[in-house]
Amino acid sequence: TGMPIRRAVLSLHVLRIPFHIVALAADVYVGWWVLKNCEPHTWPGHLAMLTHWGHLLQTIYLAFVLLQDFKWLLCSGSGKPKQLPKPQNTFTETFFSICFILSSMIGFLFWGLYFYDRELILPESLDATYPSHINMHQHGWTAVIMWIELLVRHHHNLTAGLEYGANLGVGLIYLLWTCVIAYMDRWPYPFQHELDLIASIIFYLCCLTTTTIWTTVKRGVCSYLYGAHHITAADVANGVHKKIKKAE
Repeated sequence: TGMPIRRAVLSLHVLRIPFHIVALAADVYVGWWVLKNCEPHTWPGHLAMLTHWGHLLQTIYLAFVLLQDFKWLLCSGSGKPKQLPKPQNTFTETFFSICFILSSMIGFLFWGLYFYDRELILPESLDATYPSHINMHQHGWTAVIMWIELLVRHHHNLTAGLEYGANLGVGLIYLLWTCVIAYMDRWPYPFQHELDLIASIIFYLCCLTTTTIWTTVKRGVCSYLYGAHHITAADVANGVHKKIKKAE
């Protein structure tokens, strides 16, 4: 039952290069606008927010894969390739997985808190300096971009240990980073000032659980669309990914 859907998704891969150009341009514009117009009032400024970490990493990822696209076009010697290349290494897939999970988590957590009580996450007083179209991009369109990326570029899952470990590792690093920020100055988000130690621990555990859930969702969707193959550094070194490519 999944074959027609897989064929439809594969037909979208020809759109990956224009999509990467447009998505990267949007990310760069919003990042430039934020740096120019949103003055950070506390240490360490924009680096305190998971939103900005996710946005920055996504921008770097899009630039990286766009360079891969252009490199492949130059090497192919044709502007209309018969089949666009599939993932080449573990680094690219790990980078994608991290960006995908971060953007999905940011959207899920932000809008969940926003619709419950926006003062907990984005006080109304900030509307004048942080307009809705910038908010929508950083907390909504970034996730949409990564879901579209899942459709327009062929992805294989990493091994479970590597993928869960990478995403939970990034999440844990950021949570520790918020503790450093709180020790040096203040919590990055307004609602965190209302939490005691136990509530903070519960919140952090919920964040790590959410990371695990989104990683599982990503792996399930990726397996459904592209098969259950897993790639590792050893696979790439031994050319296994080429055998998988031929088999498909």
